Amino acid sequence: MVMAQEHGCLGRLSDRERQILELAATGKADHMIACELGISIGTVNTYWSRIRQKQGRRSRSELVTQLAQDCAEADMGRLRAENAALLTAIAELQKRDSGLVELLLQVSHLVDSASEAMLVVDPEGTIRLCNAAAEAVFGHPPGDLAGHHLRELIPARYHGRHAANRIEFLSHPEKRPMGVDATTATRRDGSEISILATIDAFTTPEGQFASCLVRLASGRGPTRFQLR
Repeated sequence: MVMAQEHGCLGRLSDRERQILELAATGKADHMIACELGISIGTVNTYWSRIRQKQGRRSRSELVTQLAQDCAEADMGRLRAENAALLTAIAELQKRDSGLVELLLQVSHLVDSASEAMLVVDPEGTIRLCNAAAEAVFGHPPGDLAGHHLRELIPARYHGRHAANRIEFLSHPEKRPMGVDATTATRRDGSEISILATIDAFTTPEGQFASCLVRLASGRGPTRFQLR
C-alpha cells in the first residue's frame, strides 16, 4: 500500500507507526510485523499504543480503514494534478496544430496554383502537400500522393543516402537545385524517370518543411537522387 501523504488524517504518525499500520493493512498479524521489521512483539504493541493515543484510541480495523482513505485521497490528488498537466499539454498541442493547419492551408493555395509540379515535405519525410502537376509527374491519381513518404519517389538504392541528405538540408536550408544534374525518381508503377528539381524550406511550429519544384528532364540522363 502506498504511504498516505502527510496532510491526511494519519499525518501525525511517525514513519515507523505508519509502517506498522500499513503492514497490518496487508493482513499481517503482530508477530509477522515484528519479524519483518526485526523488532519484538512488545515493541510492536508499544507502537500500537502510540498510534491509538494519536488517533483517539480507535480500533485496529478503524485505523486500517482510515489509512486506506488517506491513501485514496493522496492518489486522487496526484491523479488530479496529472490530469491538469495532461489537459494543459493537450491544449498546447491543439493550439500548435491549429496554427500548423492554418499555415499549411495557406501554403496549399500556393502549391495548387504553381504551374510546375510541387511537393511540401515535413521533417520526417512525409509528403504533406502536392499539386495535380506533381501527381501527374509521379503517376499518382488525384488526391493519392499526399501522405506518402518521400522515399516512395526515390529508387531503393538511394534511400539511405537521401535520408541523411534530407536531414542535413533541413538543418541548413537554402534554396538550391537538387543535385548538379538530372535526378532519378520513381513513379507509382515502379518505372524510373529523370527530373530536375529545386528545393527550398520554410519554418512551421513543427520545424523546417522542405518544398520542392519538379519538372521532367527531357533528353537528359539521370544521376543520383540527392539533396545537395
